Amino acid sequence: MDKMKYVVVMLSIISLAIIVITLRELKGIFIPLAIAGFLVVSFSPLTKLFKRKTPKILSLLLSVFILLAIAFLFGTLLFASFDGFTLEFPRYEAKLTTILESQIIKWDLPITDVKAYLVNEVDWMGVVNKLSISKVLSNTMGTFVSFSIGLILTLVFFIFLMLERDEISDRISSALSERRNHNFHRVLKNIEKSIQHYIGRKTLISLITSGFGMLFISIFHIDFVIISGVLLFFLNYIPNVGSFVASFFPILICFLQYGFGWQLFAIATALTSIQFVMGNLVEPKVMGNALNLSPITILIALIFWSWVWGPVGMILAVPITSAISLMAKEIRQIRFLYLIMCSNVNKD
Repeated sequence: MDKMKYVVVMLSIISLAIIVITLRELKGIFIPLAIAGFLVVSFSPLTKLFKRKTPKILSLLLSVFILLAIAFLFGTLLFASFDGFTLEFPRYEAKLTTILESQIIKWDLPITDVKAYLVNEVDWMGVVNKLSISKVLSNTMGTFVSFSIGLILTLVFFIFLMLERDEISDRISSALSERRNHNFHRVLKNIEKSIQHYIGRKTLISLITSGFGMLFISIFHIDFVIISGVLLFFLNYIPNVGSFVASFFPILICFLQYGFGWQLFAIATALTSIQFVMGNLVEPKVMGNALNLSPITILIALIFWSWVWGPVGMILAVPITSAISLMAKEIRQIRFLYLIMCSNVNKD
């Protein structure tokens, strides 16, 4: 029996490693599938509302239309903003060169012909391209062509999952015993409720954070308000670090516009205060402890899913980990994982 347990453990580790490698190597397929799955869960309340008053196919078409409208809106804002930034960058390149040159001369650093070095040797446009979110997302799914295919795959997966959702659940139910069937539906309902709770409230918090950030950026007359707002919105889905990383962009633009003026101190203080209030006061009240994940679990999940799926993995890390935790809770053999991952054992 001890040998069998050892064999089962080793086979489980090997299987887990194969699964992780498969997820990483075939991320062009699994990322759209995962996004589509979360979209289906997020649209579930809206779909149920449509089904009460319209046929199934019409409710699906309405959901697809809303999804495409949202994707088109954010996509247009994102790429138009980065195109505008690319066009305006030469003006900021000259300012950045001047600022760096003055600082090097001020501190008497041992670099000769500073201006020629900064202008001729530093590939500023290359830096911009590497920092571009559109470039990061493209690298996550591959080239621009594969990125477009990823978007199409997401839409296709979304449509099929919406059409087959009830049928898939029924097929799994028919393959399980009565007790396991009850547990399966209960776990599925808990996962759906947890993800809807997280995505809905996180979206609201991201919108508020982005709105206040754009307000202060506008007040201090800092350029690229829209792109800063888009960054504040999307990166806020990455727990702990995303919102502060997003704040770096408007602060950098303010520095290039005004140098070490009062505006730089003011916008840095405003954005940091917004992130602190929303992250430490508002979010815990709004989100509650529905996910029941410990801080160290969230941190490890961010690192792991970032390695597997890149920036998209960091955004999906928390809901994926929450779903895994809820499944582990119901499986006796791996319930220890749930006890390790959760933040409050007494809650259950």
